[in-house]
Amino acid sequence: MGFNLQPAQYAMKAVRYMEDTGATVEDFARVTVKNRKNGALNPNARMQKEVTIEEVLQSRMVAQPLRLLNACPLADGGAAMILCSRDKLKKKGEAVTVAAAVMTSGIYNSPRTSNIDPVVLSANQAYEMSGYGPENMDVVQAYDTMSPGELWDLELLGFCKKGEAPRLLRNGHFNLDGQLPVNTDGGLMSRGHPLGATAMAQCIEIYRQIRGEAGPRQVPGAKIGLAHAMGAGPNSGIVILKR
Repeated sequence: MGFNLQPAQYAMKAVRYMEDTGATVEDFARVTVKNRKNGALNPNARMQKEVTIEEVLQSRMVAQPLRLLNACPLADGGAAMILCSRDKLKKKGEAVTVAAAVMTSGIYNSPRTSNIDPVVLSANQAYEMSGYGPENMDVVQAYDTMSPGELWDLELLGFCKKGEAPRLLRNGHFNLDGQLPVNTDGGLMSRGHPLGATAMAQCIEIYRQIRGEAGPRQVPGAKIGLAHAMGAGPNSGIVILKR
């Protein structure tokens, strides 16, 4: 039935998303194409080769309608950050500030006591904590463990209305040179998914972007960004970093 089996779980949600919004398998493939293109600019990404929509659609079926290239590759990896008070910094002009750090969760496999999705709840809390909204973000790391998840996550995070993400993706809105660059390092789809290190790796990409240290994938003028990650069960974590 797909319970606790990630490809099948995402496949069922993808079918529902397609029925509710009109999204297509080509839209899901475009997420992979975009993120693999970004990953080719990231020397630390596991997947260094760009792919085409046709290659995604011709890859092996995993769980209808999702194929092998709709799934992120697992990866080994580690990530770390040093946090300190501002008065300990030698160069305060280069400081990156944690504007918000939020984790929401529920009870695994239990009936919902609220109609609010954990992603929506975490986003609302992070925006309130930071004093910023989705319109203020220059760059976003969205959780793309399966490619359609990036689309509905962007909607749940408030970057567009339900059903709008596929159209914005087709128009280049989420590209490196678009209005809201998403998964600039290739995301899980290209960088790889080292499980426990994934969320911190997302934060590090935001850090590099707003410090102007992202090299060929640099988003010009990026000053504030959001990283979003999830795990098994009803949970959602968000970190907002700013210069």
